Amino acid sequence: ISYNDSVTWYNLFEFQNNGNFIMASGSLAINLPDAPTELIDVDGSARFRQVNSGAFANDLAITADGTLTTNTSDRRLKENITLISNSLTKVLNLNGYVFNWKTGDSVKKDAGLVAQEVKEVFPEAVFQNKSDGYYGINYSRFPALFVEAMKEQQKLIEKQQEQINDLIKANDQLTELIKAISNKK
Repeated sequence: ISYNDSVTWYNLFEFQNNGNFIMASGSLAINLPDAPTELIDVDGSARFRQVNSGAFANDLAITADGTLTTNTSDRRLKENITLISNSLTKVLNLNGYVFNWKTGDSVKKDAGLVAQEVKEVFPEAVFQNKSDGYYGINYSRFPALFVEAMKEQQKLIEKQQEQINDLIKANDQLTELIKAISNKK
């Protein structure tokens, strides 16, 4: 175990000298070969036995390198911003399923999408877990897709409403013409 002597909270932990923990510059590394880059830096899975409910101000996310952070959407952190194209087609090509997981409680039904199918349609929402190779879905990406799909759909609805209005107007004109012809007889 190595740690910075200026760290005052290290006495709160009981460490075994097996090389799995490193404390440096006030940070804790678990199962890392080198110094931590975050306050707590873990290589491997972590398990929370219980997470209590409560009010929250931010959603949590995991970055590509595994750092736990809040979901951020600030324009200042983005570049190459473009609207999602063909969003309605993408939504229409997705399939929602009800299923049972092969592990755990196989009796309880769950609902969701299949990552491999989503990857073909909306790859921005799919990731592959580095540790086991399984695919996962960032469901938080879907509101952006749905907003654009709804806008596309609304344009179609408005165009159809214009066509309906034109047909009603043409029908009314034909009805008046038929009445006028019938009255001349």
